[in-house]
Amino acid sequence: MTYTTQNFPFEMLTNKKLISFDADGTLTLSKAPMDSEMVEIFNRLLKSRYMINVVSGAKYQLFFGNIISLITKDPHTLKNLTLSPTCGARFFEYINDWQEVYKEELSENDKGRIYEAFDYALKMVNHKHQKLYGELIEDRGTQITFSAAGSTAPLEVKSVYDPDFSKRLIIKKYLDEKIGDLDVKVAGSTSIDVTKKGINKAYAMRKLMERFNITKEEILFIGDALLEGGNDEPVSLMGIDSIEIKDVEETKSLIRKILELTS
Repeated sequence: MTYTTQNFPFEMLTNKKLISFDADGTLTLSKAPMDSEMVEIFNRLLKSRYMINVVSGAKYQLFFGNIISLITKDPHTLKNLTLSPTCGARFFEYINDWQEVYKEELSENDKGRIYEAFDYALKMVNHKHQKLYGELIEDRGTQITFSAAGSTAPLEVKSVYDPDFSKRLIIKKYLDEKIGDLDVKVAGSTSIDVTKKGINKAYAMRKLMERFNITKEEILFIGDALLEGGNDEPVSLMGIDSIEIKDVEETKSLIRKILELTS
């Protein structure tokens, strides 16, 4: 079930063993480093009784630069954290260092089809950009990611492009016509992510359940894109209790509440 911070029954926390977070728009501003206040409370959460996971459409390098390089370096604490980049197409856990457990690579044939589908979809919506920052469509190996203003666009540009997701949901509709056999999800501020069919954040949750022998009832997910077509939606659809937040500041308040109730 999907909740807000206002109607989530916090007594559910007693049954939870793992808390999974989206990254962009939840723990950090879009493709930006975690701020010092979030670093402090995230470190405290890592020392709590919960296992912590971060799952995002971002590539591993962004996980490292924006989160891992800033938080605690204590090996014992880091063993409580797992990472699921590119919507769960990759998975890392800490064993003396960060170790990759699996990787779901796209085939070269599928990559070609994805680029052709984007050409079609962007023509259908007459997509134009006045200035492009970085790559418009980026090959992340396990995922192809479209960033409307470019992969390195500044936050002030990204934040005004599509705050209600409506522009990208139309692009997704045309993508689905061409590559309906792949997984297409709206993500972040300006992105659309494409992975193998079934490789999404729900897949990431199932892998966590297998890895740690836990049930979906023992997971809590927190993210900002639980709407239809959003890249967080598959988690709630599989029956995992999910909290939809508006922004990073709301996530901070939520983490503080969790820490207060579990201290």
